[in-house]
Amino acid sequence: MEINIDVSNTMNKESGWNDYYEDRILRIPASYRARLGLCVGDFTHLKCVDGVHEMFQVAEAFREDVARNPNTAYATTKVYESVVGGRSNSEIHLVSDITLGCDPEMYMVDRVSGNIVAAYRYLPKNGPIGHDGFLLEFRPNPSIHAYEVCDNLWKLICLARKVFNKKPEGNRITIVAGSSYGGMTAGFHLHYGLPRGLLGRRPGTYNVAKLMTAAFDYYVGIPSILPEGNTDVTRRTAKHVRYGKPGEYRLDHRTFEFRMPGGVNMIHPVLARGLMSLGAVVAQDVASRINTCTDSFTNLKELSSALDMRELYPNLPDVGEFYATITSPDISAARHHFETVKEDVRKMVGYEERAEDVEAYFEVLTRGLVFSNNVEHNWGGVYNAKQQGEMVVL
Repeated sequence: MEINIDVSNTMNKESGWNDYYEDRILRIPASYRARLGLCVGDFTHLKCVDGVHEMFQVAEAFREDVARNPNTAYATTKVYESVVGGRSNSEIHLVSDITLGCDPEMYMVDRVSGNIVAAYRYLPKNGPIGHDGFLLEFRPNPSIHAYEVCDNLWKLICLARKVFNKKPEGNRITIVAGSSYGGMTAGFHLHYGLPRGLLGRRPGTYNVAKLMTAAFDYYVGIPSILPEGNTDVTRRTAKHVRYGKPGEYRLDHRTFEFRMPGGVNMIHPVLARGLMSLGAVVAQDVASRINTCTDSFTNLKELSSALDMRELYPNLPDVGEFYATITSPDISAARHHFETVKEDVRKMVGYEERAEDVEAYFEVLTRGLVFSNNVEHNWGGVYNAKQQGEMVVL
């Protein structure tokens, strides 16, 4: 599928006050959106002139642009040059795939006292680097590739350091990852731009999302708790708290959000990249199986119960047994299930494409490798070595 694109002078003016927004969207007239099969809020992947895929969100076009040409998408000059290279009358290929996003939470810790520093003292609520109360939260640009999301995370880590160092005693702040620290808990939520038939606020999609979450809980959730070991357990074991437990998801017209994984997966890029890639494999497999059994998502009632989901994934454990496995402070049972998880994942439809990242993740979990909780040190070690052309060995 191809899409025309042109520069919007109005968007250029708007980007002066909020380039974070205007430089990340395509404004498309309603009639052209209908032709492309896109809706406001959807995400579109465009291949840039440098070969990198960038993701943009679809928004309504300005009236003056619609009047000029209703059959083209509009962007800022910055975006136009990145995807078109300044050539006029060009067409951009629309890349169709499941989008990957995340919003990992971390702790800002005073390296002298060891106390948590309130993130809201340094950061705004919204934006790519923001706060969730006391916690630091990164919101990187999504992509269809896990490595690109991780590249974006590294850029945010570097930017956060610059922000901290501008404040008094900001150089004492250390970015620490973990599922729990100092009595607080942090998550690593995963976002997926699934086929439109699985998204939106409709009774059928909510029920299917709940059933999909069971597959994510098992095939992504089990591996995600292994880096926590038997010590970083507060988030998944706290009683009378749903956060970090099986069954946690959010659904809207843009993405399906899987909320079980903990912040420990942000400690090292091999964990972050592996977790996102594993989730992408599961997302593609789940969507493909549901597509088959619901006649291209037109009859979601065909998937109505846990028994229906177990027909698609026979190795899904009993709910009670699985909940006890996740909420136990001992990961022995999770390690037992991990063997089945690995076998099943390697048979999924999207595995081959992401096998390298998934297997690197599995290797770290199998060997029980333990990293320090210093995010900047661990990520910097990998990315600085890449820049210098060195081999990274775990």
